[in-house]
Amino acid sequence: MTLDEEVIGLGKYGYTLTLLSSERLPDDPAEEEDEDAALEESWTPRFAYKR
Repeated sequence: MTLDEEVIGLGKYGYTLTLLSSERLPDDPAEEEDEDAALEESWTPRFAYKR
């Protein structure tokens, strides 16, 4: 993946802001959260009541 870097000076404060951008869209973080939720659900203990 190719990243473009742009550095912007923040005036008299002496700080800089670095922006990284790319033409390629990143993976959807919501999909990763669903995987984490499914993993957590699979490891949640369950108890059998009224057997």
